[in-house]
Amino acid sequence: NRMQASCFQETCKDVLKLASGTSTDDEESLIVIRLLDVLCEMTCNTKHLECLQNYPELLETAINILRLTHFSGKQSKNVFTVSHSMSQIEVSHPAVGFKAHLIRLIANLCYKHKDNQEKVYRLDGIPLILDNCSIDDNNPFLNQWAIYAIRNLTEQNEKNQEVIAKMERQGLADYSVLKSMGLQVEEHDGKLLLKSLKKESAQ
Repeated sequence: NRMQASCFQETCKDVLKLASGTSTDDEESLIVIRLLDVLCEMTCNTKHLECLQNYPELLETAINILRLTHFSGKQSKNVFTVSHSMSQIEVSHPAVGFKAHLIRLIANLCYKHKDNQEKVYRLDGIPLILDNCSIDDNNPFLNQWAIYAIRNLTEQNEKNQEVIAKMERQGLADYSVLKSMGLQVEEHDGKLLLKSLKKESAQ
């Protein structure tokens, strides 16, 4: 599993070639997509997960490539652009689901792992993940993985909760997204924190 993680780190930027739209079968890009699939599957195994959670720079790499693909999708219309119509891109395009898988990997790497929660905070990854909480036909389950990532990032972590709470207060985080996670912002001793919604008000 160290080999897959290392290869992904070395080659992940090759996937950005797909943004040009000139080729959907660029071999280097396809290798990156396959490596990400493998890493996601490996994080479902407790033994592999522990190893990957402590693998140097893997989390940083995942956040950086998420930032690059997300930015690329905003710069021009391409395979990384949020889509609400599947007709804009072929379902069979190899990059379909790539951002969702990146967030899945980030979510799993942060599962009950304080150091990785802190890394995401330092890398300013929380606003990036919140910005990916929308429905995107190019990335099935993106919304669900982003919600799961936020849960893992905020579990027993007041600092990360406060980041999201402040963003919500400033209008930078969508309240409906927080509500769908069963969370609401509360002020306590001058601090903004995320709290679970009361069961009776949950939809």
